[in-house]
Amino acid sequence: MLQTDIGDASKSKIVEKVCEEFNDWQIEVRRKDVERLNTAGFLTEFGAVDPKDPVARKYLSNVMDKVDDVLHSWTYWYIYIDEMDSDNNPELKTLAR
Repeated sequence: MLQTDIGDASKSKIVEKVCEEFNDWQIEVRRKDVERLNTAGFLTEFGAVDPKDPVARKYLSNVMDKVDDVLHSWTYWYIYIDEMDSDNNPELKTLAR
């Protein structure tokens, strides 16, 4: 589980940094598990952040970079926002790899 719910990161650089560091640590722990168990890694259902929030997109980008670094597969938990549709989603640029 990646940390996204300890507070509003857009209002606090400390919360933003704590979330980033905690997520990096968790991904590294899982990388070591994958290595120890000689298996594949798969990050499931992360995200569900407000795609209009630039801090949230920064969070997604950081997670994607770390998961790419350790070669884990992933699936994103999409949160539907009424005024958005799949053709006009700012998350897509961040998630496309």
